[in-house]
Amino acid sequence: MKQALGLTSKTIGISLVAILMVGLASTRALAAPVLSLGAAQGYSGFFFGDVKAQNDVEGRLAVGGNFTGNGSIGYRNAHGSSGPSLVVGGNAHFNSNGGIFNGPTAATNTNASVGPITGYAKAPGYGVYGGRLSGATAGMDLRQQSGVIDFAQAKSQLGQLSVELGSQRGTGKVEAPWSDTRLTGSGRSGVIDFFDLLAKPGWDGKLAIGTLELRDVAADSWAVINVRSSGAIAFTGGFEGLFDDLGGRVLFNFTDASQISINTFVWGSILAPKADFRGQGHVEGTVIGQSVSQAFELGHEPFVPPNNAVPEPQSIALLLAGLAALGWASRRRLRG
Repeated sequence: MKQALGLTSKTIGISLVAILMVGLASTRALAAPVLSLGAAQGYSGFFFGDVKAQNDVEGRLAVGGNFTGNGSIGYRNAHGSSGPSLVVGGNAHFNSNGGIFNGPTAATNTNASVGPITGYAKAPGYGVYGGRLSGATAGMDLRQQSGVIDFAQAKSQLGQLSVELGSQRGTGKVEAPWSDTRLTGSGRSGVIDFFDLLAKPGWDGKLAIGTLELRDVAADSWAVINVRSSGAIAFTGGFEGLFDDLGGRVLFNFTDASQISINTFVWGSILAPKADFRGQGHVEGTVIGQSVSQAFELGHEPFVPPNNAVPEPQSIALLLAGLAALGWASRRRLRG
């Protein structure tokens, strides 16, 4: 009977492999995308175009276009970091004060406190630029060097990452019982919890992200907050719950925002490839965008990427269901 049906052990084996490959492909399709910031990994700020104003940048800064700065850079880098603290693809201009550093001179936890006040001696750092140099540069180690970062390639990769993250459905719960918004994760270990968030009109009618509360995200998991709003958006509220505890494991993804204003203290990294940044607040994370028009502070809490993405539970269930169906069909044919 098996021969009549063509169900040799070899045929069944090939069929099992084929179904398994289809199931694995489905699992990969439903799994979260690889969450890697590529060339922007480890930076406090990474911008594809011009940075027209800059206050303190506690970590490293990369600028694809022209740069105008007025503050210190790199003084919270990890002790013994290598490479430039500042990379400028175009022209670099420095105003009357500032400096380029490379963290502390001795092994120190540079994240023991938050903000520009430090109690340790700072190691000298250096910057590179591809165009012309002007302004107050006395005492700075600045070297003309182009091609250090391929900003065009980085923009393509990070833009695609933003789209892929934005295509993920929300797995966490988002509630707004009052003016605040509560984000509740799965509580599971080693996963990426996705949240769908809409900016709300503020008192001035402009879209804003107010006070956020994050809870039930495991300490070894990640929170990706997809902001489903376009145009100009401002951070205006406070942050409660797990934002500080999760450190570099929170990422705000703005796929379509054209402008982001930092008007408060923001915990978490920001991926907004199309946005111009402005404001007078502070971001404790990695900020990726198109440009900067108004100076704000960039802290030193680089995004921590996952080693690998964990498939959603329904992906695994789909694969197991496919294998079970194959086994049932094979048994039925053999019995016939």
